[in-house]
Amino acid sequence: MSKFKATFILIWAIFFLVSGCEKDDLCTLDQPANARINIVFKDRSIPSDNKVVSQLRVLLENVDTEVPLNSTNDLLLTATDSISIPLPIDVNTVTYRFERIENENENQDAITFTFDTREEYVSRACGFRVVYDNLTAQVAPETGTNNWINSVVVNETTIEDNQIIHVEIRH
Repeated sequence: MSKFKATFILIWAIFFLVSGCEKDDLCTLDQPANARINIVFKDRSIPSDNKVVSQLRVLLENVDTEVPLNSTNDLLLTATDSISIPLPIDVNTVTYRFERIENENENQDAITFTFDTREEYVSRACGFRVVYDNLTAQVAPETGTNNWINSVVVNETTIEDNQIIHVEIRH
């Protein structure tokens, strides 16, 4: 009889442990986190065509901190036509310097992104994430013909996932 009681108690204990977990007790990788801004580089002459940047890095303006360019946090990409960079959650404006390195020549152009932020509840385990609304982008003009970036086009003014292209940079 004691073996039966022990088995019965064990089954009830497992049942209560398993039934106490809810779907939102775990935050998995497929659940949304703070989205990154997805940028694709386009040919300024033929805007429907992607155009590769030979070498690229992005720096945060005024502090020279390199910005991760993709989900694996690479700081320098070679032969790329798209990047995915984070936006800050504590300010509404950020300026990044996009540095193209071609034939050992560096050329930096600054783009200022302006946006509103709002928190969105994901789940008990994941907590909140930041969604970016009313995105705008402006290239800082340079004297002469030094800009390698011709224009910036905002395709999506709301950034809430990493699956779509938000901005086109034409060069």
